Amino acid sequence: MDLYKLKKEEVIKILNSSIDGLSFKDVKSKQKKHGLNELLLKKRKSKAIVFLSQFNDVLVIILIISAIISVFTDSIASAIVILIVLVINALIGTIQYFKAEKTLESLRSLSSPTVKVQRDGKIEVIESKYLTVGDIVLISSGDVLCSDGRLIESDGLEVNESAITGESNNIEKDANTFYDKEIPIAEQRNMVFSSSQVVKGKGKYIVSSIGMNSQIGKIAQMVSKDEKRKSPLQKSLDEFSKYLAILIIFICVVVFCINIYKHISFIDSLMFSVSLAVAAIPEALSAIVTIVLAIGTRELAVNKAVMKDIKSVETLGAVSHIFSDKTGTITTGEVKLYSLYNYLDNGIDIKINEEFENAMIYCNSIEDDSTSDPIERCIHSYFQDKKIDIAERKNNKTIHTISFDSNRKMMSVSFEYMLYVKGAPEKILSLCNYYKFNNHKNELNSIIRKELEEKLLEMTSSGFRVIAYACKGVYKETHSSFDENNLTFLGFVLFYDPPRENVEEAIKLCKKAKITPIMITGDNINTAKYIARKIGLYEDGDLALSGNDLENMSDDELLTNIEKVKIYARSTPEDKIRIVSLMQEKNKIVAMTGDGVNDAPELKKANVGISMGKKGTEVAKDASSVILTDDNFYTIIKAIGIGRKIYANIQNAIRFLIAGNGAGILIVLITSIFALPMPFAPVHLLFINLLTDSLPAIAIGLEKSNEDYMDQKPRNINSKILSKKVFIKTSIEAILIGGVVLAGYFIGLDTNQYYAQTNSFLVLSMSRLFYSLSCRRDISIFKQKNNNIMLNLSISIGIVLLILVTFVPFLKNVFSVSDLSIIDFLIIAGLSLIPTVLIQCRYLFKK
Repeated sequence: MDLYKLKKEEVIKILNSSIDGLSFKDVKSKQKKHGLNELLLKKRKSKAIVFLSQFNDVLVIILIISAIISVFTDSIASAIVILIVLVINALIGTIQYFKAEKTLESLRSLSSPTVKVQRDGKIEVIESKYLTVGDIVLISSGDVLCSDGRLIESDGLEVNESAITGESNNIEKDANTFYDKEIPIAEQRNMVFSSSQVVKGKGKYIVSSIGMNSQIGKIAQMVSKDEKRKSPLQKSLDEFSKYLAILIIFICVVVFCINIYKHISFIDSLMFSVSLAVAAIPEALSAIVTIVLAIGTRELAVNKAVMKDIKSVETLGAVSHIFSDKTGTITTGEVKLYSLYNYLDNGIDIKINEEFENAMIYCNSIEDDSTSDPIERCIHSYFQDKKIDIAERKNNKTIHTISFDSNRKMMSVSFEYMLYVKGAPEKILSLCNYYKFNNHKNELNSIIRKELEEKLLEMTSSGFRVIAYACKGVYKETHSSFDENNLTFLGFVLFYDPPRENVEEAIKLCKKAKITPIMITGDNINTAKYIARKIGLYEDGDLALSGNDLENMSDDELLTNIEKVKIYARSTPEDKIRIVSLMQEKNKIVAMTGDGVNDAPELKKANVGISMGKKGTEVAKDASSVILTDDNFYTIIKAIGIGRKIYANIQNAIRFLIAGNGAGILIVLITSIFALPMPFAPVHLLFINLLTDSLPAIAIGLEKSNEDYMDQKPRNINSKILSKKVFIKTSIEAILIGGVVLAGYFIGLDTNQYYAQTNSFLVLSMSRLFYSLSCRRDISIFKQKNNNIMLNLSISIGIVLLILVTFVPFLKNVFSVSDLSIIDFLIIAGLSLIPTVLIQCRYLFKK
C-alpha cells in the first residue's frame, strides 16, 4: 500500500495503531505476525555442514586416501588411527567454530542500535530489533532509522537517504504532505526509510515496514553475498601459511624421494611424507587466530568496550595517539549548573529577565530527562526547582529550530516573533550589538564588551563551561534560516563538569605505554587547559590551539608542531579530519572519540573510531569500530592494553606452533640426509599433530596476564607477525627441541629402529608440551602472577595420554610404541624438559 498517498490519520488507522502508540498486548501479537526487525541475509550453517567442511583440505583429503590405501595393504590399525585423529581434529574445529560464532553473536547484540518508541502513551528506549509495524518512533538529530515509516510529526526535519537512494544531499521531510499520484522513493517527503540518518530537526513516525520487508531489506536481498572479509592479520597469516606450506611440501617431496631411494615401499614412503606434511603445517593457525580474536573481543566487551568489527582488535593494540573529547569522556558528564551571569549580577538565584528565561527554555530540546544532553538536563532541573515545566511552556506552540551545529557553534529558535539563540560565548558575543540589564536594552559598547570578555576569561580559566544566550525581535518565522546578526546579549550560564576519578591514572598509564593523549573539544580553550592541567594531560612546553589558530596555520606549520599540541579547542569536524590526516601522514595510529552526527567523518577516518555508548548518536556508533558502554576515557586505555595482549598472544601461539613443527621437520631432514632410519612412524606424526598443536596453541592465545604490555611502545601496524627478532628466537628454540629429540633418537637407535622411533616420538611430544609454558610470556614462569588453567589442563591431558600410549598394551600396538620401563620413560621426560629449562634460565637472568 502506498502510505505516502494517505493522510497521517488514515495511516495510523490502517496500521491498527493510535497516536499514543501500540499497547503492549498489540506489540506481542504484531511481533508474532511480522517477526523481529532484523536483516536475515544468510542461513546459519548446520553442525553437520561445519563438521564436513573441516575435511575440505587438500592435505586431509590426501591423508584419507592414504588411509584407504592402508586398508588394502593390511595396515588396518594405521588406517583406523588416521581416521580417529581426523575425526577428533574435525570435532575440535567444529566446536571452535560454534564457540567463536556464539561469542560474535553476543557481541553483535551488545552493539545493536536502540530506538525511542511511544507505547501506551509512555516513551521508552528499546533495541531496534523489537520494533514492530504500528510502533510510534521518536527521532531527532543524530539518529539512524531502523525501519520504514510514515511521518506523523516533523519539526525542521532533514534526513540523509544516501544508503537507499544514492542521493548525497539532505532531504527535507514534512509530515503534513501527501500525494495523489505515484512518485519514486527519493521524492516521498512524508516517508522515512531504514538506514537513513537524521541530520537536523526532530519528528515522529509510525512504522510501516521492518526487517527484510523494508527498502534496505529488499536491497540487501538482491546484493547479499555469503562471505566474510579477512582481517589484515588473517591475510598476513594466510600468506605466511601459504609460503610455509610450499616449503614443507617441497621438503616432504624430497623426503619421499629419499625414502624411495632407500628402497622403502611406495605406500610407506607416501604415508610418511603425507603425515609429515599434516604434522608440520599449522593448518589450525587461521582458526586459532579467529578464536583468540573473538574471545578477546568478548573480554573487551566485558570491560565496557564493544568491538563492532573483530578486525579492529589488532589495530587497537597499535594505537599511538588518542584524540579524546573532554565532556563525558575525560570528565564525568554529570554537569552541574553552577551559576548564571547577567552583566554584574552573578549567582544561582539572580533574578533573570523574561527573555533570558525564555531563551533558556525554548533553546532546550529536552524530550526525556534520562536520555537528553547533560547540559539540557541541568537546565531542565533548574526550571523544575523553580516550579516551571518546560514541556508545558512549549506545548502547542509553533517553534522553528536550527539545531546546534559544531561548525556554527550555536542553535537558534524562532517563537512568537522572537529569535532566541544559545551557543559558544565568543560566537554569541561576536553577533551581539546590544545587551539587556534590568529589563533595559543597552548598546554593547567597547567598554562593556571588554568587561564581558574579561569575565568570560575568568570563568573559563577556572574550569567552567560557559554557554551564552541572546535574543532578537523578528518580523516573520522561517523554517531554515534566521538573521542572527544584531543580537541582544542576555547572559552567561556556567556549568562545572569535574574530571573522572580514574582519568589521571589513565593519563599516567598512557604516558607509560608511550601513547600520546590529546584533548580535542568544542569547549573554550581556557576551560580545556584548566581540566587538562588538572589531570596531567597538559604540561609546560605543550601547545594548545583553538579553531582560529588552526585556520591560520598551513599544513606544513601544523606538521612541524603537531607532536607538541595536546589541546585542540573550539574545533570543527573539518579540523578533526585535517589533524587525523596529518597524524597518519607521520605514520601514527590514531584513535578518535566522538558522539555526534558531525563526528562521523573523523571516526571513519581514524584508524580506530570510538563512539560513546551512552550519549553517542546512532550515526556516530555506526561510523565507529568501538563503542564505549561507559563513555569513560580509562576504558580506552584498558582496551588498548587488551588489544596489545591479544596480538602478543597470537604471536606467541604462532611461535609455539612454528618452533614445534620446525623441530619435527629438522629431525626428519637430518635423518633423511644421513640415510638413517625414519625417526617417526606416520601414526606418531598424526598423534603429535592432535596432541601438541591445537589445544596448547589456543590456551596460549587465551593467556590472561597483561601486567607489562603497557610498559612497551606501540607496535608498527605494518610489522610482520613473525618479525626478524621473533623468527630468530623461534628458530633457536626449534633447534633446542630438535636437539633433544635427536638425542632421544640416537639413544633408542643403540637398541633398534623401533626404539629410536618411540624415543623421538615421546621426546618431541613431551618437549612441545613443556615448551608451551615458555610461550605464555617473554618472562620466567616464576615471575608470572597468574596460572593459565587451560594450558595446564592441555599439558596434563597430553602427558596422561602419552603414559597410556606407552604402557597400555592395546594402545602400544596401535601407536607402534616399543616396550619401555618406567626408568626409560623418566629419562625421556628429563630430556624433554631440557629446552624449557634452558629458555627459563635465559628469562631468569635477562635484564
